[in-house]
Amino acid sequence: MDEERAVLISVRPRYAEAILAQDKTVELRRTRPNVPTGTRVILYSSSPVMAVVGTATLRHLEQSTPADLWDRVGSFSGISRVEFDDYFQGATRGFGLHLAGAARLDSPVTLEELRRDHDLEPAQSFRYLTTAQVLRLVPQASSYATRGSFAEHRVRDSWPRVLNHGDDLGRRVLAPARWA
Repeated sequence: MDEERAVLISVRPRYAEAILAQDKTVELRRTRPNVPTGTRVILYSSSPVMAVVGTATLRHLEQSTPADLWDRVGSFSGISRVEFDDYFQGATRGFGLHLAGAARLDSPVTLEELRRDHDLEPAQSFRYLTTAQVLRLVPQASSYATRGSFAEHRVRDSWPRVLNHGDDLGRRVLAPARWA
């Protein structure tokens, strides 16, 4: 059986703060991370902060053309249309990582600590982590190790029953029944 994995994403400090404040609920990417709904997302705030500052849970990963992606998630992305267009210039596909349950770490893990204590180097965009790496990196996640498997709890504990925004028709989006 494959080991569960999480994703460590690098974001600019202002976006990390917006995610942690839950003002930004969709993180945009040009490259699709290969992770399922419910995956733990570890937030690395890039320069000048250079530290892991929080966690969230991937509640949905959306793929679309950049124009359609903006129409669907622009107001949840925490960036302007000009910034969006600059970022996706020349791209034919864009990805929206819908995040839920964002939480700030009690103590950020600095780049120096990542390298020295965890033998980790943050990627320019994202990198995958095993459950064991997450448990060492984020002590708050240790309850997953004692309450059951990471997979059992990662969605149930952080997926809201009703999402914060509507679907294409403006309706409230309900969480799948199997997670209720």
